[in-house]
This record gives sequence, structure tokens and C-alpha cells, in this order.
Amino acid sequence: MRWIHAAPQRGRVPENRTVPDGHLLISVDGTGHHSSQKVRCRTCCVRRSHDGTETCYHQVSGAAVVHPDMKEVFPPAPVRRMDGPAGNDCGRNAAGRFTEDLRREHPHTRAVIVEDGPASNGRHISLLKEKGFRFIPGAEPADHGLLFR
Repeated sequence: MRWIHAAPQRGRVPENRTVPDGHLLISVDGTGHHSSQKVRCRTCCVRRSHDGTETCYHQVSGAAVVHPDMKEVFPPAPVRRMDGPAGNDCGRNAAGRFTEDLRREHPHTRAVIVEDGPASNGRHISLLKEKGFRFIPGAEPADHGLLFR
């Protein structure tokens, strides 16, 4: 992430990239880019269906600086198969790694992180607060039934 641009790291983000109050608006979301029942590698995540069929897949958690006049895409955070019996990684863990990396690489950047429903959980929101980010989490009935009731 160091190559994105040096200005946020120094706390001097160009005016045309910020939203009110001098913050970057960073939208984070996950997406799949490979799925196969035949082709696999050691880092593939594995999904097993009820009939025992295995599908191997890769996903990434990508982020972009959102602004009407300028957009910049940050390198994606891979969602990967972890070693050991724990199984597959998930978008939540990738979002956590992205949050940690962003703060470490750009310690003075003021940002509002926009994420979808799966990211709006207590552990992730606590991490965003701990790292000093503002945030706008999404919420969907399927992921947040209690909230919608």
C-alpha cells in the first residue's frame, strides 16, 4: 500500500480527494474471481454442498477511494484458505487486515470506511474505532435480523 501516494501518510491529502472535514471516503467490498470443481490450488477456499461436491474458489476484499471527481483503487486483500483445521478465511478477516494495513501504512489519514452488511459486527466496528476511522456500515435483514425486528 505504500505506493498509493505519500500525501495521506504525511497527513496532507489533496483537497480534491477529500469529503467534508478532510476525510477520505473509502468503500470496501468483497468479490469472487475464481470458482471451479476441477481447478484448485493450496490457497483456494473450499465450499462443500449438501451432496458432498467441493467447489474451490478465490475471493478478494477490494477498496476504493470514492469521490465524484477522482477515484483510486487500493490493492485488494485476498480471502484465502488458512493452514490447519480452521478452514476458510472470510471477507470479515480480509477487511480486518485491510483496516490494520491502511492505518499502519497511512497513520495520519483521516477516512470514513463504507462497508456492506457482513462487516458490520461488533469486533470489526471495535477495530475501526481503535484505529481512529469513521465508518458507515451497511445492514441487511438477512445479516441483522434483530436490528430489523
